[in-house]
Amino acid sequence: MYPGAARPLLRSSVQRPVSFARILDHLAGRADTTVARLLAEDRIDMVTLAAARRLLAAGRVAVRASAPPKRVLKRAYRIFRDNRGAPRRRGSLQLVLDTLLGPIPSVRSRAVAPARFLRFSGDWTLELRISRGARGLTIHGQVLPAGRVDSVAARSGKTTRRASIGDDGTFVLKNLAARPWTLDFGPAGQVEIKP
Repeated sequence: MYPGAARPLLRSSVQRPVSFARILDHLAGRADTTVARLLAEDRIDMVTLAAARRLLAAGRVAVRASAPPKRVLKRAYRIFRDNRGAPRRRGSLQLVLDTLLGPIPSVRSRAVAPARFLRFSGDWTLELRISRGARGLTIHGQVLPAGRVDSVAARSGKTTRRASIGDDGTFVLKNLAARPWTLDFGPAGQVEIKP
């Protein structure tokens, strides 16, 4: 749907030559000659390096923090113990682009955009193009990376429409009434669409 949409957003194309744990240990002060050499040769990608630095900084903050009271720890253990068998939390997606909320550079000031584009990002990425026609809304979508989910259910009130997701991650939902819809991707998550 967008140029380069088949590529994952934050995944590095560079294979990590050493484990993340070794990179983290090296940054923490435990000298590792292999990691030092790879850093000098720029063979460790910036995404991995930034993630290791953020994790190390968070760990240092946690170590400096004072220990919580015993009653708080007991409560945390109890919550963890009680939730061990609970189903996993559904994936969360956040809206990162909505052309209805912001200007579209390619459309002149008084022109009406032919479609609305939405992009949600989180554990995975969802791109939607919503267009209005004589028979209602049509939603063209793409799930990235492809193969993450195999179907989508659109729900509004008592109405449910389903569509399969192709091998390339694309799907189409046609003839939807112009009202709010929930797109449900099963355990992967769901999003709310308000036309």
